[in-house]
Amino acid sequence: GFDVCGIDHHIHGLSEGFDSDRGYLKNAGELVTNFSEFVLAEVVPRNGPHYVYCHSTGGLVTLLALDRGLHAKWPKLSAVVYWAPLIRQPSAIAQPLYCCPTVAGCC
Repeated sequence: GFDVCGIDHHIHGLSEGFDSDRGYLKNAGELVTNFSEFVLAEVVPRNGPHYVYCHSTGGLVTLLALDRGLHAKWPKLSAVVYWAPLIRQPSAIAQPLYCCPTVAGCC
């Protein structure tokens, strides 16, 4: 079986959104910090291997968090799947950015 952990970023999903202080977002760095804190508290202690499936804003947040050092604190992270990440890269449109053989089993 699998353990599945998820995070509902501020101003997304079931958060209070724009109508409360709790849902107010000063900058995207807050999302990166919140995601990193969630991963370190809730995910890292669990048995591995760990995989991330992220979409849109979650792709941007995941990429920034890993780039800012989260990967060094997350040794059980085995792969990240970015699905329509909020990243502008015209040369990669409609092409896979990376195919991880251990996850996809197809490369």
